[in-house]
Amino acid sequence: MEVIPAIDILDGRCVRLRMGDFNSRIDYSEPMEAATWIAESGATWLHLVDLNAAKGDGNNSDEIAEIVRSTQLSVQVGGGVRTLANAVALYEIGVKRLVLGTRAVEEPGFIADVISEVQIEVVVSLDYRVESGIPMVQVRGWTSGSGLTLRETLARSEEMGASYVLATDVGRDGMLTGPDLDTYCMILDETDMELIASGGVSDLADLERLAELRSPTLERGVHSVVVGRAIHDRRIELSEVIELWR
Repeated sequence: MEVIPAIDILDGRCVRLRMGDFNSRIDYSEPMEAATWIAESGATWLHLVDLNAAKGDGNNSDEIAEIVRSTQLSVQVGGGVRTLANAVALYEIGVKRLVLGTRAVEEPGFIADVISEVQIEVVVSLDYRVESGIPMVQVRGWTSGSGLTLRETLARSEEMGASYVLATDVGRDGMLTGPDLDTYCMILDETDMELIASGGVSDLADLERLAELRSPTLERGVHSVVVGRAIHDRRIELSEVIELWR
């Protein structure tokens, strides 16, 4: 299992949202400063989210381009990638994986279109809220429900060629309440896409539980885990966990 540090960018700043709420944010450093520290800690991958693009309010493409250009990190980017032009622009600045959310959920064929156009690995981002025990997929920067269950969206995404699924429990994201292990077990059983876990990680014990997690029937495990607030708040020593799960 690989640990992938996360930087969420809003209005040119590195921030974290609580439960996806744009009105409940924690401001950290400049994105380039955070990315440099992450690279110096030994990380090889970085997860970048353009929150402005996700909510349709501009973008942070200059900051993303600077990080890709100025560090040795392999970068996966999500947030507002809703057109082929968006995908091509990110590919051309050197992004290694594209994280597709809203449009991939609403129009699964967009996944295949992106792969055909830019020949890049695609991560389908499935942000969900657990409602009456059922994970329901959210869209548009976590502001709207899609009406689709996580299970049915997994099947559609895999059919269109996505290599990875980034699964985030919005109710846990930025809250340091621990990961949603039950839903991750379901995902491991339901799809051959590699699972990237996200949301709720608070300490080393949470990472250990994710590293040990296996599908009850297929003996598959978590490919990687995106960690944001716990790293930026220094609850987890990044260089230590990078070394543990290199």
